[in-house]
Amino acid sequence: MATSSLPPHTLMARAGLRVAELTRALAPHARRIWIACGPGNNGGDGLVAATHLHRFSRSMGGLDIVVTLCGDPARQPADAAQALQQALAAGVQIQDAPPSNFDFAMDALLGIGGRRPPEGVLAEHLRVLRSSDAPVLSVDLPSGLDAETGVLMRAPGAAAQAPNERHTLSLLTLKPGLFTADGRDAAGKVWFDDLGAPPCDGVLAQAQLLCESPHGGAPLRRAHASHKGSYGEVVVIGGQDIAHAGSGMTGAAVLAARAALHGGAGRVYVALLGETPGGPAVRWDPVCPELMFRSVQALMSSALLQNASVVCGCGGGDSVAELLPAVLAQAPTLVLDADALNAIARDNSLLKRLQERRSSGWITGSPRFQCNK
Repeated sequence: MATSSLPPHTLMARAGLRVAELTRALAPHARRIWIACGPGNNGGDGLVAATHLHRFSRSMGGLDIVVTLCGDPARQPADAAQALQQALAAGVQIQDAPPSNFDFAMDALLGIGGRRPPEGVLAEHLRVLRSSDAPVLSVDLPSGLDAETGVLMRAPGAAAQAPNERHTLSLLTLKPGLFTADGRDAAGKVWFDDLGAPPCDGVLAQAQLLCESPHGGAPLRRAHASHKGSYGEVVVIGGQDIAHAGSGMTGAAVLAARAALHGGAGRVYVALLGETPGGPAVRWDPVCPELMFRSVQALMSSALLQNASVVCGCGGGDSVAELLPAVLAQAPTLVLDADALNAIARDNSLLKRLQERRSSGWITGSPRFQCNK
């Protein structure tokens, strides 16, 4: 445990201070800040932050700190009870209801302590936070968000969260739920602080965050003495033609191909499925004319399949199933999108081929399937 080698109340004191510092950085011109505290240790973090902000407001003036507290103070955990005592001693006043208006809010209601849908006053405070047009900073985790799955608990009939400025300061560790399912919308911009806690020996990370560019969004630097052949090849197979069952999904494959090109791939090839010979086939992309289109027959008989990174299934419809045995057998690196995954799920022989690829590298585009690398 992170607290085992630290004096009592140390982590909460650090957490509250970090939250207060981030609040000041995010809302330097705020005139009224609402701090919504819950009955547990997440609420204790909020109370510590409230104490720091209250002291700052007294020294500088012009800042109104409004604190609400849900739950029975007599049932608070030891750390949170200590935080409440210090807050009251510092002059923090606990209000019965949220302010009618505020410039910034802090969600310290539940954190990772939420296991069931909130009720009563706590549910009402959470509703106000989620519907607020003001920026909201969540302490450790947005209240009601599952830290593992990213599923957000909602009361029956509750409105969707307002698509406004949201921040989350994740403490000690980054939670997978911040980056999956509802988590990305609920958390907004994610900040992280390990609170200076010593790492836990023998505890290994259970997930790796792959959504961020290792270059931090900076333009790719390429040697002058290089060309498109120096930066690898991507093959996109999908985009079922409208001639097949009257359902056209060409755009899905073209968008995937454009993304590969913008991501830095040197050569990107596109094979569209189900085109009728002599029909109005897609020959080129006016937005990215550097994309190279190939017929499925030409692609499958070439060496490209054995040498390129292959993306298969984007808008592939039913047409993609017949190509999957060859793709699974030959592609060195493979990204499978929804239609390819659905075809595999319906065919045990394809599923067996996929399982045999574990040592040769494949990833999927669906959270319902295990991802390997």
